[in-house]
Amino acid sequence: MSSRKRKRAGKGQRPAQLTRLKKSGSQLLSPLSDLPVRSLDWSRDLLPEHLWLAALADQFGIDDFHRPVYALLDAVDDCWLPEAKSPCLGLVTDFARIPKTAREAFLDRHRSLAQELVWVPIGEALSLYPDCPAAWLVDILREPGHGSIDTFRALGQLRRLTGELLNERGEFAMRLRMIPFARQLKHGRMFFTEDITLTTLLPKYFTNLTKSERLQVESMVRAASATFLPNVEHLKGCDWPKYFWRHNYDLTVCQPVERRPPPGFVRADTADIETLSSKLESAASSVSKYMGRLASRIQIDLYDPRRDEVLLGLFARVSRLFILMMDDPRIWARDVGSIILRCLAETAITFVYLVKKGKVDEFEKFVSYGEGQRKLLMLHLQDNYPTATSHDGMTAEEAEKSLDVFPGLIDIELGHWAGQDVRRLAQKAGMERLYRLVFSPASGEVHGNWLALKDTSLTYCAEPLHRIHRLPALAEPPFYVTIAETARTLWEHCHEVAVEDLRYPDVEPIPRFK
Repeated sequence: MSSRKRKRAGKGQRPAQLTRLKKSGSQLLSPLSDLPVRSLDWSRDLLPEHLWLAALADQFGIDDFHRPVYALLDAVDDCWLPEAKSPCLGLVTDFARIPKTAREAFLDRHRSLAQELVWVPIGEALSLYPDCPAAWLVDILREPGHGSIDTFRALGQLRRLTGELLNERGEFAMRLRMIPFARQLKHGRMFFTEDITLTTLLPKYFTNLTKSERLQVESMVRAASATFLPNVEHLKGCDWPKYFWRHNYDLTVCQPVERRPPPGFVRADTADIETLSSKLESAASSVSKYMGRLASRIQIDLYDPRRDEVLLGLFARVSRLFILMMDDPRIWARDVGSIILRCLAETAITFVYLVKKGKVDEFEKFVSYGEGQRKLLMLHLQDNYPTATSHDGMTAEEAEKSLDVFPGLIDIELGHWAGQDVRRLAQKAGMERLYRLVFSPASGEVHGNWLALKDTSLTYCAEPLHRIHRLPALAEPPFYVTIAETARTLWEHCHEVAVEDLRYPDVEPIPRFK
């Protein structure tokens, strides 16, 4: 397909992935949204449950830990409730499921085994959690005269194990997840048809499979685990994960990390500052001088200047915002820079739309909308807040005097000035790419939605026992050259349209910043 045909085929179309999503009101719903599925989050709900398995893998090695695991779990099977719907899976919560009446007999027969496989690998660490499901076993196994718990050593072990388990798809976590799955198979709680690929690959896991086959098995096991684990009876009301994460705040303090530049944002090196400063000064000077030439050379229709005034005002706004960004690199931070870019992008879209598609009545609508907003402010000040002023200190009387038209003749439009949203204006102006890649993403910074907070106002806590949660962050690395380069591209596009359709004068080329 030629590039021309490719461009035409994709113009105005939604990405293929979006066409497959079901629409409900203003939402695009995932295909799985209607299923009555209870999901368990790995790091939140399942990671704490796998700590005992992780400790044994750490002590006996990832290739051999399954043997001691099965030795203890087979011993637990002897006292497991016969009416239980799920077998002992090797999770921390399972220890609380050993009936109180059977615990003494269990330890009489298997104390040395429990001492070797519970207290030695993770006893000290679990002692830090008095309400842990395995607390009864840890307290009994702790030998008299053991002395105080080495908290520093126990926390170090927990950090190391938790840090490895946080990588949900890593080999360490995946090998541990095979144990509960294997226990389900052993106790006849899961079946597969003979022709399913998993039945031939599973017995060869881990060492006798190719990487492709191993990934296939792991994918199937994750899917199967996501199905059966949420339905395990003794996990449904389990408080251990909640207790584990919340109690960790009492054991450790937060460790905020320095925010790193987001992917794709070019940060200027110190060696580039002098060159970059020269380019910024040149760009700001060129646009500033150009606006002076434009004001002296442009011919305005003095009989009906409204169209020229609107377009000149929009172009001046684009230019002013651009110069502002060139003069002060401190606003290139992702959040502030995105807010300015969003304003610049909307102005650019409106400018190009009115140049290319604007009709006489649309220029009047644009003006009337602005006058209507000023009238609305005037009415609020008069009727509701007679002693107050606007954000810029304007009283009701001053607001009325600023109107170009008698207030009684002005309608107030509460929607968009064009009766359509910015996305449709962008489509009609041939600026859909700008809308999707700049305006829409940057809108999050204007409204302060979750993505804006996550990307610019929060940073991570590096403490593994805090589940890599987020903390407030005020510092933002400066000099995101990408912000300035996007602003330059927007200004140049508006100028090209102005030269082509409005006969604005040419300008000296503005240097690129990256």
